[in-house]
Amino acid sequence: MRRSPVKVETKLNFNTSYWKLKKSRDFGEYEKVDTVKFTLNLDGREKKKFNYILTTHHGRRADR
Repeated sequence: MRRSPVKVETKLNFNTSYWKLKKSRDFGEYEKVDTVKFTLNLDGREKKKFNYILTTHHGRRADR
């Protein structure tokens, strides 16, 4: 494990542009672009687990 601080970026694609994300833990902020991008700053030897609930809309529901 690293001893120095590190910045971690994770990008996920949900195959639709109609989605909502609800964080179920406090793991920092995220950006909604074409995908979702999570950015975390971790101290040396720090571990962080994050969970989220994803809701996607398809078909006519996507227009709402």
